[in-house]
Order: sequence, then structure tokens, then C-alpha cells
Amino acid sequence: MYVGLDVHKDTIAVALADDDRREAHPKRRWIFCYEAGPCGYPLARRLRRLGHECHVIAPSLIPRKPGNRVKTDRRDALQLARLLRAGELTAVRVPDEALEALRDLSRARQDLQHNERRLRQTLSGLLLRHERVYRDGGAWTRKHGLWLDQQHFDQVHTELAFQGYRQSLALAEHQRRELERQLLVAATDSAYADLHLALCALRGIDELAAAILVAELGELTRFHKPTQLSAFVGLIPSEASSGSRRRLGAITKTGNSHVRRLLVECAQSYQYRAALTGRIKRRYVRCSPAVQAIAWKAQTRLCPRFRRLLNKGRPRNLVVVAIAREMCAFIWAIGQEVAQGRAPAVPDTMIPGAMADAA
Repeated sequence: MYVGLDVHKDTIAVALADDDRREAHPKRRWIFCYEAGPCGYPLARRLRRLGHECHVIAPSLIPRKPGNRVKTDRRDALQLARLLRAGELTAVRVPDEALEALRDLSRARQDLQHNERRLRQTLSGLLLRHERVYRDGGAWTRKHGLWLDQQHFDQVHTELAFQGYRQSLALAEHQRRELERQLLVAATDSAYADLHLALCALRGIDELAAAILVAELGELTRFHKPTQLSAFVGLIPSEASSGSRRRLGAITKTGNSHVRRLLVECAQSYQYRAALTGRIKRRYVRCSPAVQAIAWKAQTRLCPRFRRLLNKGRPRNLVVVAIAREMCAFIWAIGQEVAQGRAPAVPDTMIPGAMADAA
């Protein structure tokens, strides 16, 4: 018996689709499904603990009938049940509670970072309206902070607004730094501690970026090949081919946007030549020789490729996305090494010739 659930905050619409082959199965088996949404995964975990099979479905991959203009909760539940019976649904991975808690911490940190950016823009707008423009270097540096301390307004209400923005910004910065510290501690104490350590060997991925990747991706062995990981984060090109004509477009931008945004930021570091700088070396030497070899291969391939694509006149944004897509392959390879137990932490060792090349 296939059961479709249309889950809302206060109600759940239930629809059944019987299996026509039930005569071959004397014992009735219940298979549940519902769309991934704001209600999360507790229902799926509860049903699984009761011994039932439950799938959480990717909403963007559910087949739709363009001519069907009637939409109700009951119809949606019935459609889910029928599509589940037909095998036309794509399920998402349900994380365990520990990984979901780590992901909640990571996304809370990201929300505070967005709030901090919004407060900075609002404070800059207030200063600009009153012709207070900082022209002595980059904004939000220590020197810029000293300049902000010297700003005062004759109007009492404007001064109150200015000080209120500054206090809110200081609080947001403190909260964000505290969550980053807690996230690093949680990642190193989790079941993915070895993966977190190994990912830090890659150029552009520090401890914080590795913690975010671990929280968002979890176990990398569920991806059977690197292109599946690239597709999961929406870094593969879209395609509109017909007949003998093959046409590739922009990246799909589907899947996990948090990882996609992070990889695009990390890919910027490959614009420089391959080298083991001090910061990279401190993370690099804590990994196994197998992970070190993958990380060094990533540098020797992606750094020249970045410059070569730029020299060909390709737009910089396109080059950065291309490098981010290739980073997925090296992240996937490191995940396989860690899963197979060949990537434990080791003493200070380097791959042959790497130190000489860095010097």
C-alpha cells in the first residue's frame, strides 16, 4: 500500500494507492512519502522507527501535469501516492539528527552573517545621507572603525539611530564569531571529524569552510561519481539539446545553494600559482599522504587552468564557476579516501618534492 502525505503545520492529508500485485505479497507493506518542506524530517524518522518505509521527495523533481488547474491537499496527496507506486519520484537523503543539528548551527551562522551585512549596508546608507563618506582605504577595517568612533551628529535622534545601528552591528559580529567557534568545535567532535580534517588540505578551504561542507554534504560516499556531487550543488551546465544539435547553457543552480556559494568563494584562491604557503601548510601536514597527494594535484591542475582560461579571454565569473565545478571532483576523491579508512591524521609529512616546489 502506497501512502501519499501532504504535510502542513496543522494538518496532514492522506491518500492511498493500492498495489495491483498485492496477491504476491500476503503481508501488507506500507510505503509512505511526502514532499520536503518547512516541516522537516521528524515525520519520516517517526515512521521509520515504527518499522515503515518512508521517502522524503524532492519537490522540484515531481512530475506535473500542465493542464491540471485544480490543486487541493487531497489531490496532491493522491498524486504523490500514485507517482510513488509508479516509481516516478526522486527521494532526498534524510540526515540523522546529529548531522541535522550540525547543519542548523551552520545555517544559523550564515543567517547572522547576512544580518551583519544588512546592518553594515544600512549604517553606510545613514552616513551617506548625511555626507559622511570614508575615503581612506577599504571599509570595515580597524582604521574604518576608528573613523566611525569619531562620527557624531548634532541632531539627537540621528545620533540615537547611528549608535543603535552600531550596537546592533557589534552584537551581530559577536554572535557570528561565537557560532563560528561552536561550529568548529562541533565539526571536530562529530562523526565526520576525519573528513573535516582531510578537506582542510585543499587550497581555499579552511577549517570553517570545511565544517560547513561537512554539515551540508554529510557522507560523500552516497555520490557514486564526482558529477553527481556537482549536480547536487547545481554546478553542472544546463542542456537544451534536440536531434543532432547539442546546446549547453548556464549552470543549473539547483540543489544545495549553500555549498555552491561556498565553493565559488573558495575557487577564487586558485588564481595564484601552486604553492604551499604557511597557512595551507599548517593544515596540509596534518593529513595522510593520500589526501596530501589529492590536494597537491588539485593545486597543480586548477591554478594553471584558472590563469589559462583567463588568458583565453573567458569571463572571470565563468572561470571561477568552472574551477568550483572541478573542486567538487577533488572533494569527492578525498571523501572516498576517508570512507575507505586510508586518510587518518599523520605527523608532519609532505608529498615528495612538494616542499622544494613551494620554496
